[in-house]
Amino acid sequence: MNVMEVSVSTRQASAMLGVHESSVKRWCNAGELACWLTPGGHRRIPVLALTAFAQGQGIDLPLSHFGEDAGRVWAGLERAHREDTFEDLVDFTYTSVAQGRNDVPGRLIEYLDAEGFGLGRILDCLAGPVMRRIGTGYAQGTVSIGDEHRMTQTMRDALVTLHATDDPTRNPNGKVRPVAVVGCTRGEVHELGALMARLVLEAEGWRVIYLGLDVPTEEFATQQSKHEAALLCVSMMPPSGMAEAHTLVRFLDRMYDATHPYHLAIGGTALNVNDDLDRAGLSIPEVQLFNKMEPFMTWARALAA
Repeated sequence: MNVMEVSVSTRQASAMLGVHESSVKRWCNAGELACWLTPGGHRRIPVLALTAFAQGQGIDLPLSHFGEDAGRVWAGLERAHREDTFEDLVDFTYTSVAQGRNDVPGRLIEYLDAEGFGLGRILDCLAGPVMRRIGTGYAQGTVSIGDEHRMTQTMRDALVTLHATDDPTRNPNGKVRPVAVVGCTRGEVHELGALMARLVLEAEGWRVIYLGLDVPTEEFATQQSKHEAALLCVSMMPPSGMAEAHTLVRFLDRMYDATHPYHLAIGGTALNVNDDLDRAGLSIPEVQLFNKMEPFMTWARALAA
């Protein structure tokens, strides 16, 4: 893709700049804003010309933050809208992180959020795939252990910037936030899944007690009881899968205290969400499996209502 050829219509440019379309056409006619004409006589404005113009006018255009990659980001955004795929944006993010451009993931997540993509979709379609690509590169030997740690930390830092609640105990409407305990299962050293669950829950009005990595199963039960949490979320990443999920549920069920009831969510990309987990006879009132954040977000929202 030649980023010099990526362009927008005058209508799109006006929306991006926050001005009337007639102003964009006037700037184009005056030669202040570069453009070219389609065979049908419609103006098309190169994205890089638009970002340069915005900077010259002192207009804060989010695309300008990506510098010479603005065209690539815009093209990826348009493809996401048109074809419902983030493939180009995943490629861009992975390449940027590999090159040590640590600001890119956070900026891109903020940009996609401003463009109307929900948090769950951004995590499922951008952050998750980038992390899996890093893991695959390490497993195949194309990414060194040092680079794997560095790139993972960059993605973690980008997600941590999304963690912001003015009042951890009450929602903006004054309603007390229900409590959720979140952490990674014993032996788990990959934190991103649990961190994404934390962000989703906070966005949906929960107060999160975050336990982090390598949490003994019995400690999940202890913390749930201590904080009277209505929700317990356990993250397990490959190679952990259904066998480990079954064992975890049975262990927690044996420790279940009906005087401190809670719902249980287990998340991981290797989980089969259609597995019934042999729920018959469980004391825990509800156990759900998730391998994506969007359905988890919908479920958590309903619980918090």
